[in-house]
This record gives sequence, C-alpha cells and structure tokens, in this order.
Amino acid sequence: MPNPPKILILDDSQVIRSLLKMTLESQGLSVDAAEDLAQASQFAQQGIYNLIIADYMLAAGHDAQTGLDFIKHTKNLTHHANTPVIMLSAENGVQVKIDAKNLGVQAWIKKPFTPKSLLDVVHKILEQNAPQSH
Repeated sequence: MPNPPKILILDDSQVIRSLLKMTLESQGLSVDAAEDLAQASQFAQQGIYNLIIADYMLAAGHDAQTGLDFIKHTKNLTHHANTPVIMLSAENGVQVKIDAKNLGVQAWIKKPFTPKSLLDVVHKILEQNAPQSH
C-alpha cells in the first residue's frame, strides 16, 4: 500500500491546528502541525510534503510575519519548489490573493471554514498534483 500523502500545517491557533490535524488524519492523511514559522521551516527542511496548508495571519510578534513569508522561504527549498499550497485566512484583500497566487498558492480558504469544505479542496489539490502513473 502506498504511503499516505503528507501534509504540513502552519497555524498559530492551537484550536485551528487541532481541527485541521483531526480532520485530515480522519481521511488517512499524514500530518505535521507547526505553530510558528521556525517550527514550520524545520519541518519543511527535514521532510517532503504533498501539500502545505498555511495560515496567512500569524501571531504578531516584534517581526510579524505571514504565511506568505513561510511560503517564500519554503519555495526556495528545492524539494518544495513545486509543493502545492492552500492559504487559510480571514483576510480577503485582492492584493494579498495576487501575491499568494504569484507564490504558487493554489487555493484560498476563508475562515471560518467547515471540515467538509476544507477536505473538498485538499482532495482536489492532491488529485491534481498526484504523480501520474502510466
């Protein structure tokens, strides 16, 4: 049996991380969940993921960063140059979405979301990006 797809989650909310992890694992997917940029970067450097789900607005520290900052960093890693990304956010600005699309973000899920709507998008993107067998 092939290995289940691996998904990396970056969200600073414990509740959202738990909901995402539980929802995805209920589908037999393998999930690593990071609460901040440093932890997510460490996962991304050490592992290979079929999909990344990142929150746009991360906790505002002294150097507030967004999920897009993480995506920029991750896309520079050779093994993640083409990894599909879903962005989660309550943010709905047009420029933010343009910036996300330019970084290769394939879907934007507006918070709040339902587990079903999340899974519909996740399955669609995993299918679109599955290695083609001949």
